[in-house]
Amino acid sequence: MLEALDFSKRLSKTDYKAIMPAGVYKSWQKPYPCVAFQVFWIADSKFSPDLVYQMLKVVYDPKNKDYLASVHRQLTTMTPSFKPMVGLGTPLHAGAVKFWKERGETIPPELIPPEMK
Repeated sequence: MLEALDFSKRLSKTDYKAIMPAGVYKSWQKPYPCVAFQVFWIADSKFSPDLVYQMLKVVYDPKNKDYLASVHRQLTTMTPSFKPMVGLGTPLHAGAVKFWKERGETIPPELIPPEMK
């Protein structure tokens, strides 16, 4: 496992060691170590900031957690993690900045899009 993680980290800055919980798949009866990766939602800067904002509101609304779990259990573990994005050269979308700021998150300066500086 550690060899796979070391190899993977050489290929991608966003890979890390994680534990896949038991029950994610029917055949998995116990937690398994795995190589995990960050998933990013990408939207063109011309995409509606309000629509990006609304999408994030729906996904992170606690009322939708059960539905997200029914799609894929790992969707319920999403958290704001800006660290993997720093250094990739891709800023957040303006709608995402609005959403995360409203939730009290500190956004690294390099992730603020040029149009918001």
